[in-house]
Amino acid sequence: MNEHRKPADLARGLHDPIVARIAQMHDAKRTANRWIAWEEYFPPRPGDAERRAYDSEALRCSKSTLRRGLQILDAVCVAAAARGFTTRMGYRCHHLELSRDDAAVRVRLLERGFRADTTRQVDEYRGRILDHGVVGSGVLELIIDEHSDQRKRFKDHQDSNVLDRLPDIMLAIEARHVESLERLRRERRRDEAIRQIREEAAAREVERKAEKRRVDDLLKEVRDWNDAGLIRRYVQSLDQKLAVGARPADDYATWRTWALATADEIDPSRRHLSS
Repeated sequence: MNEHRKPADLARGLHDPIVARIAQMHDAKRTANRWIAWEEYFPPRPGDAERRAYDSEALRCSKSTLRRGLQILDAVCVAAAARGFTTRMGYRCHHLELSRDDAAVRVRLLERGFRADTTRQVDEYRGRILDHGVVGSGVLELIIDEHSDQRKRFKDHQDSNVLDRLPDIMLAIEARHVESLERLRRERRRDEAIRQIREEAAAREVERKAEKRRVDDLLKEVRDWNDAGLIRRYVQSLDQKLAVGARPADDYATWRTWALATADEIDPSRRHLSS
């Protein structure tokens, strides 16, 4: 007869809501005895790419160290919250973000592993398998800003309780936050400078187009003025021919009045002169 095993409540005693949510996800895996994707508990934020199966995880531990890993993350997040930080799940669940003043510090906890034949039924490996062919060493590592050249690592194992170094961890988080905040300010100054350059370029383009329209309008006025002058000279030449004996057409007088009126209408010069 199989012993009825009560599912572990990994979230019990945890205070940070994000860490507790991670614990609930792992509890659900154990209860359902199936794989549960991170996105089921932490839906992607707008703009996030789809998470891949081999992506990094904010918490990566074997069953044997999972509770300890959750306790460490919870203690760090609670201590950070006392300093004004807010915990949120990071991009594609790769890490946790401790955010304050719009600047964030990335935190991740993982168990170091070693290569082994995990297909063999070895009691020593029970509860310690991290992945196919990888067995957990029992050594947990808290990593602060993993992909930064200033990253910090704090190890937890049977000879070293990482929570004894919680003050050092907080100092490291504060130091990384100062750098993150300064980077954010530099990015904002850069973005503002780029915005101003673009606005100035756009304003110059508007001015250039306006000036081009003014030049085009001026050239059109010149063409209209020239056409008006041609009409007047044409009428004048006909009048000169009449003066030396040429005979006008029956509607010449009406046509002459219309032609000179047309010249006056298209002549733009009067718009720039007062009587």
